[in-house]
Amino acid sequence: MNLGIPKIDSLRLLVPAHLVEINPYHQQFLQEVYTINSEGDMFDKRVVKSYRLHSNPCSSHYNSCNMIDNGISYPVIKIGFSAKVLKEPYFDGINKDNIDVVVDFINQEGVLKVSRESILNSRAVDIDICIDRVLQSTTTKEFVKFSNQISSLKKGTNPNPFTDDDNVGIEWGDRKKVGKAYKTKQFLKFYDKHLELNHNSKIFYDTYLKNNPFVNLVPNRQIRIETTIKNSAHWKTYGIEIKTLNDLLNLDLTKYPELFERPLNNY
Repeated sequence: MNLGIPKIDSLRLLVPAHLVEINPYHQQFLQEVYTINSEGDMFDKRVVKSYRLHSNPCSSHYNSCNMIDNGISYPVIKIGFSAKVLKEPYFDGINKDNIDVVVDFINQEGVLKVSRESILNSRAVDIDICIDRVLQSTTTKEFVKFSNQISSLKKGTNPNPFTDDDNVGIEWGDRKKVGKAYKTKQFLKFYDKHLELNHNSKIFYDTYLKNNPFVNLVPNRQIRIETTIKNSAHWKTYGIEIKTLNDLLNLDLTKYPELFERPLNNY
């Protein structure tokens, strides 16, 4: 497990629709779905524009939508995926050394076909970057309690702590409500990774990590720090030019501690 090293946990890609070959035989994605009442009459018809195979904890999320660039709207396929597509090497995060595994996974899901080049050159948005650490002198619950006390002293930070038996952490901001307030509302979260994997992601943990000798989770002390960079405009507030996935994979995240320090100091 890579401790103390920032890595990419998840992101979404905006792939121009003309570069994607949709599987015409897929049972749901971009297919017409009919709703029929008990008498056999059809009363609703819609096209499924969003799809994820929920029975597979590694599955990517596919969405057909429009993107506006320089005032021009054009169709894209939004592909969202996390480091879970890597399976056993999950804690490596997504990087340029394993991106071929990601590309292969997406193409093997049976929803669509897209080239490696198209994926690398697609716009990257909603990028979750994380760091895993092991607390040495306290527990995750005590850490969350202390963080909440400090943040609450600062007006307008609005910390959101949670200390349930199966979910311990604290977060600031909202991934979906950042708007253009990148410097003051960047999403930031600390949470107990051991609990998250053993409860919210238990199927994935039991299947791919439980017997992995390289994964050493520490109960009550394994904490993940996570933040979200929304888009290229957000990156620019750090003086970084990132538009495509290729740009992102070539970025040395270890050289930019301010990605975490700025929101931490703000909250």
